[in-house]
Amino acid sequence: MQDINFQVFPARFITEDNRQNYLASYNTFKSTWLDAFTEIFGENYCYTSNDFSRQDLIQGLFIKNQCVALDCIREINLTSPVDLDDSWLKPWKKEHIESLVKQGYERCLINSYFTVHKDFRKAIYNEKYSISYILGCLSVLYQLELGSPLMLGMMRNNRSMNTLGRSWGSSVIEENVIHNTIPTDLVVFKSREVFQASKNFPPIVFEIFKNKNTIIRKEVLNEKVA
Repeated sequence: MQDINFQVFPARFITEDNRQNYLASYNTFKSTWLDAFTEIFGENYCYTSNDFSRQDLIQGLFIKNQCVALDCIREINLTSPVDLDDSWLKPWKKEHIESLVKQGYERCLINSYFTVHKDFRKAIYNEKYSISYILGCLSVLYQLELGSPLMLGMMRNNRSMNTLGRSWGSSVIEENVIHNTIPTDLVVFKSREVFQASKNFPPIVFEIFKNKNTIIRKEVLNEKVA
């Protein structure tokens, strides 16, 4: 497999120097989730782009000009009633959020729409590692780089995402919550556990991360939520 490039860029607008990769990531996002949700909800499912464009940042893996995988991150405030009414948090019980706030967490990231292009779901990189595993490692390393102490995620159990999540340092808040008809684990990535897990990441992950292309200063994300 050819060399992989990791890019982080804004989801809400196209920059002229990143137009090609922005649209490539959106095409992978759209084709993947249109197929997935049509299978779940039926042929009458109506796709909209807002679940992509409302994100703060896209983390994409590219081989040349093709986006082979991506996921989305955005920041919320766990004490903001507006953020807590977000549809993504619907499966999360009130006591889950209250517990996190009592532990001292206020601002956190949401990691969602973990996406691997259908042509690369069985691909192996560096003769050993799946694209899913590489992307997950890079995603939590970026959490550490941003200095975010907490990231929320939901891991589908029908494709072993919950097992992969543990290798990235996740902790389960609740197991087998039915989300979009699929048993799903609600998980958190706490920076201390992520850091410990990262000690087992292969060198190739750190090489890709070191050479990443970031088209936004990390301060932009940190200033977004007052």
